[in-house]
Amino acid sequence: MSTLGRAVRTGMILGVTASAVGCATLHEAESADTAIDRGAAGPDVTRIAEQTQRDVQQLQQLGEGIDPNVAKALASSRPVIQWIEPSPPPAPARASAGIAVRGEARSRPPREPPPQAPEQPDPVVVPVVEPADTAGDDRLRQLVVELSAELYRQAAYRDMPLPELLLIAATTMVSPDRALVPDAIPGLTDRERELIVKMQTFFAQLGQDLVKTQDPEAIVAAVNALYSGLADEPQLRLPHVALCTEVRGFGDYDQFPLNQAGRYAFLAHSRQQVVIYVEIEDFTSELNDNGQWLTQLSQQWVVYSDRDGIPVWREDWQVGVDMSRNRRDDFWIVQVITLPKDLSLGRYQLKIHIRDEMSGAEAETAIDFEMVADPRLVGT
Repeated sequence: MSTLGRAVRTGMILGVTASAVGCATLHEAESADTAIDRGAAGPDVTRIAEQTQRDVQQLQQLGEGIDPNVAKALASSRPVIQWIEPSPPPAPARASAGIAVRGEARSRPPREPPPQAPEQPDPVVVPVVEPADTAGDDRLRQLVVELSAELYRQAAYRDMPLPELLLIAATTMVSPDRALVPDAIPGLTDRERELIVKMQTFFAQLGQDLVKTQDPEAIVAAVNALYSGLADEPQLRLPHVALCTEVRGFGDYDQFPLNQAGRYAFLAHSRQQVVIYVEIEDFTSELNDNGQWLTQLSQQWVVYSDRDGIPVWREDWQVGVDMSRNRRDDFWIVQVITLPKDLSLGRYQLKIHIRDEMSGAEAETAIDFEMVADPRLVGT
């Protein structure tokens, strides 16, 4: 191949090579890379590629020493290749971007930034301080509700429902607003309803007292109040009384004889002296600070005439105090009195009043006797 031919081929190859680093504008002919693509379509692709490599190396050796006539021939026989240096890459589009309108590129006017709201101070967050035990109280109430529901369900199937119902009543110590309504519970006796009310009142009051006083001794006071509330009204009984000549102990005495009418008889205007013997039951004793059981009973004696029921003699209240290291099961009163001399003939009643100073219970009884004129009628 002639030098000119090699130069022409080399020029074509240069056009292809330069396109890798710049942008080539070709006039009056197709681009060099298109020619190469068509040449590559033939069977001798490998041979042409090798020859092209040799031509490039030879052109590099020629350098500036190429013949001017050859260059002129190249310029007349091949398209003029104008090399354009690559421009720096455009900056990334931000506020404005090119918009194609009929083949022209227009610039979008810069967008004005949206108006910014004036800065507001950070809101002041005021924490809501709740009691530390709020969550615990809610959980406790829920547990009380669940427990009460289960206990009530079981109580409905029992012949004796008091254990379950009393346990529900006990929850009023911590949840006083969930009290039972015994009147609404079917199948209970009046006494059972009464006991539930009293026990529920005890538990609710105990819970309040413990929280208020912070003193465990509140339990003792509440138990005492419960005992007083559960017990029936105090009943003091006087099972046996007698007018005696001598009393040696409980149930051990000598009494005056009774007449045929079953009454004691004394000689009128005689100032008869007698010993009153009274047995007492259901009295109250309490343990004092000295470890002794204290019993306090008061007594009063009044003589009434059967004719008009007017009292003819009276002895005011007297307090008898008894202390014992052992709690007494039996108790009796002995009182010596002298019947007034002005008691005339007739029938009388000696009224005996006994009051328990511990419980406040009272009892009374009467002993019938008569005043006679004949000494032979005394005790007959």
